[in-house]
Amino acid sequence: MNIPTINTLDSLRRHVQYALAVEHFTVPPYLCALYSIPEDTNREATSVIQSVVMEEMLHMVLVANLLNAIGGKAKLNHPSFIPTYPNYLPHSARDFQVSLGKFSRSAIATFMRIERPEKTDAPPEGDYFHSIGQFYAAVRDGLKYLVDQEQKHGGERVFSGDSALQITREYYYGGAGVITVIKDLETAEHAIREIVDQGEGRPGEVFNDDNDKEVRGPGMRQPDQLEPTRQEPAGTHAGGYLEAQHHKNFSGEEEPAHYYRFQELFEERYYQAGDTPETGPRGPELPLLWDNVYNMRSNSKASDYAEGSQIRRKLDGFNHCYMRLLDGLQSAFCGKPAEIVRAVSLMYEVKERAVELMRIPSGDGDTTVGPSFEYVPPKRDPGGSQALS
Repeated sequence: MNIPTINTLDSLRRHVQYALAVEHFTVPPYLCALYSIPEDTNREATSVIQSVVMEEMLHMVLVANLLNAIGGKAKLNHPSFIPTYPNYLPHSARDFQVSLGKFSRSAIATFMRIERPEKTDAPPEGDYFHSIGQFYAAVRDGLKYLVDQEQKHGGERVFSGDSALQITREYYYGGAGVITVIKDLETAEHAIREIVDQGEGRPGEVFNDDNDKEVRGPGMRQPDQLEPTRQEPAGTHAGGYLEAQHHKNFSGEEEPAHYYRFQELFEERYYQAGDTPETGPRGPELPLLWDNVYNMRSNSKASDYAEGSQIRRKLDGFNHCYMRLLDGLQSAFCGKPAEIVRAVSLMYEVKERAVELMRIPSGDGDTTVGPSFEYVPPKRDPGGSQALS
């Protein structure tokens, strides 16, 4: 067996922690785009982005389970884990930056770059990767190599973690996919496949299903099922009141992978049965109103506003809420799995605070403040319980 770039247990644990950072890195940009869309507008875009965020949260759980299984320890709630934006994907080739900003064509184009499929001849790469699939291929190869060394040459035990630290299905908050309890190479590879299949998809395929069929299921919107479900008010765009059945309740069944969901938005056209990555989406139009958003100022920072000002208090309050969410995930991944339920419930408060910030003028042209997703040290929430009143 060839020696891969990840060839020690310490290196493997370090790279799986990197994977946790990569998965988390995508969530704030996706949420900013999502929360910049006013309620009851661009409903299909809302459905798409929300479905992707839910799956990114699942990916964080799967990566934490893998890290615990190999004897590592997740580290989320500290300054070095929290990125500042704009920034590059952690440990990537640094060929593009990601910003926090409103829903826009340019944002969706960036999201497509994040989720882009691995090239056919791309080698596994644990550092300086061009696609997330390359990175996970390197983690997978490291796992296989170290298990081989353990079994044939008496190397270190790879899956030495405490099974009590695993997040199991009973604690799952909903969303696409299934939590995998990781205990050996087979379950680890299964979890990695789920992460990659949901993100960039399987080679040569658009839809992410278990039967290898590029078809829409009976509960998903078909080309002949695109009639509005109720009369649209004058002035709304066609399809504005379509039910979001295309991404059916984040079931994860027969969904396009993340890259192709974002491509549908960018091209304003659905994929349909028979379409391939080479053809692109050839189904019905998916009309969007790109200007019907809160005009969030890109990469807002709390330090842009004077201490004690109302905006600064709102931003600090948001960031404390965000940190409480990460604190909860930290506890869940480190021995208190039931904490994941409480942590994920904080997403509702994160949303309320973020949408409030989306509506507040920034004082910089016609932009609004928007959330900043910054690290703040533990202390009393300056926004307090009255922050949203």
